Amino acid sequence: EINIEVPSRQTAKFEFEKEYKVEAYQCTTDPFHIRTAEKNTQETLLGICVVTIGDDTFMDTVVDFIIRQGSSYSELYIANSSPTNQIASFDCTLSKPGSDVSGTMCFIEVALTNQFFSDFETELTGSGEVDLRLLKRRRGLTN
Repeated sequence: EINIEVPSRQTAKFEFEKEYKVEAYQCTTDPFHIRTAEKNTQETLLGICVVTIGDDTFMDTVVDFIIRQGSSYSELYIANSSPTNQIASFDCTLSKPGSDVSGTMCFIEVALTNQFFSDFETELTGSGEVDLRLLKRRRGLTN
């Protein structure tokens, strides 16, 4: 809700709704974090990049992250903003491509456990939650 003072000293009331989103994709684990569709092996780490959509938000932390393989197996890698074991980490201080704003990209890195390699036919899916915040910017109103 926004209140705007109008010249007659009356207050006009406006309401608006806006949806904020992020996008996640598999990316390389090198410092460039380039989008990829590489198949992982037991010897490689899996990289996931999460980027903000738009220019008015940033991410403070990864709240949770889980990888599922169909309905047969899943593993929680991040819970309550902390890695659940030694094989997961994340960094939310990065800038997404084309931006100089810190926090517009989180990089998650995990080592897939052996159970994920027992069934090569079933696709893996990752899901999670990030703490998304609004950027504070000054905006001047003109007449």
